[in-house]
This record gives sequence, C-alpha cells and structure tokens, in this order.
Amino acid sequence: MTSYAAVPEPSNQIPQSELNGILKSVDSVLQSWANLSSRYIGMPAEGPATLPLELSIRFSAPFSLFLNIRTTSEMAQVIICSIRGQILFPISDEEVFKEFANLLSDRLMGYLWGNNRRPFKPDQQFLSVPQNWPIGEPTACAAFIVENSPIEVRLWTEFEGGERG
Repeated sequence: MTSYAAVPEPSNQIPQSELNGILKSVDSVLQSWANLSSRYIGMPAEGPATLPLELSIRFSAPFSLFLNIRTTSEMAQVIICSIRGQILFPISDEEVFKEFANLLSDRLMGYLWGNNRRPFKPDQQFLSVPQNWPIGEPTACAAFIVENSPIEVRLWTEFEGGERG
C-alpha cells in the first residue's frame, strides 16, 4: 500500500511559487475540464509508488524544465466518466491522461510565467518511469487524491541532464 507524507510545513527547500503553481494548476484543470475536485495530501510517496500512467515533459527554452505527472488507470477512468459528454468517440486511459498532462503543463506554465510562457513549448513528451527522472530532488512536488485515486506531480526547474538508475 502506498503511503504519503503529511502536508509539509512551509520550507525554504520548496519555492512557494512553484508549489502554488502545481496546486492551483491541478485544481484548475480538474475543475474546469472534468468537473472534479482534488485534495492536496502532501508530498509524493517516498520512493516511487506504483502508478502505471506516467508522463514526462521536457522544456528547453528559455531554460530547462522537467515536469512529471503520474496516476492510476482508475483515475483515468474517473476523468473519462466526468468528461463523457464532451467526447464524441471512445478514448483510452492513455489518451485521456495525455490530454490531462497537456492541459496541466499549459496551465502550470501560464501560472508560473504568465504572458512570458509562450517560449515554453514542450521539446519532448514521453511515457516514462522513475528511472527517466532527472538526477536530484525536484524543485517542487505534490500529491493529490481525486475520488480515492492518487495523482503525483513533480517539477524540476534546474536539473542535471542525466537520468537515475
């Protein structure tokens, strides 16, 4: 069973703007797109939890960013059920998760950089595993529960080019 840490006290290690950006972006996308609410539950589980839907997005201009989003197939099904009236054709768990990740990354870039987000175009979006994450701790990260399913979001704003593993 995956366990999550308690909501952390404010820390100098996690810049509030990035953390607030993640919190507001997840909440905004879920509410506006899927009419769902989320509950912030703190930091993602220590050591990678088994979450089969994982997508990473790399940005390189105007500087390097790495965004990682993880969840379960059950969460994808919750979203599909919530947006059912908005889609005209069957959609897979992976497709709805990719759309969620696209909306979330755009919202996050908008929140953090406002009108200056235009240079932030994803260079590479790929299904990933924890071994693909940058070396070092994320700049900001958060975990959420949506109808009993977890979502983890990690953002690296400065990172080594290498991968774990």
